[in-house]
Amino acid sequence: HQDIDVTHPDFFSNAKQAGYIPPNKEDCGQPGFTRAERQRFEIILSEGRLVDAYRHMHKEQDMESGFSWCGHPIGKYRGKRMRIDYFLISEELKGRIISCKMHGQGIELEGFYGSDHCPVSLELSPQA
Repeated sequence: HQDIDVTHPDFFSNAKQAGYIPPNKEDCGQPGFTRAERQRFEIILSEGRLVDAYRHMHKEQDMESGFSWCGHPIGKYRGKRMRIDYFLISEELKGRIISCKMHGQGIELEGFYGSDHCPVSLELSPQA
C-alpha cells in the first residue's frame, strides 16, 4: 500500500469511521490504508520475500485503470479508488511475469460487473 495505490492519499489517510476512534493513532484512516496496515504489508513482503506483481509491472500510477476497488458512485466516496486486490508472488517467480492487469476502469465502474472490486489477472510464462 503506497500513495500511488490510491486516488486520494490524504482523503484515505484521514478518513474517519463513524463513531470509532482507534486506540492507536497508527490505525487512523480508511481501513486498507492506515499507517499500521501499510507498515505490516511492507513487512509481509520483505520477510516473505514476496513481490507485488502489479506494481512490479506498473511502476507509475495509472489514474484510469490502476485500481481494483471503487467507492460508491454517489456520495463522499465518488471518484475515490484504491488498489486493494493483489497478486503476491515469490521473488523467484518475478522474472516469469508476462502481465498483471486490472480489468476495471473509471469512476463509472466499467468492468466491475456489479461489484465494488474489479477482476485482476496475472499471466506467468511457462516454467523453463
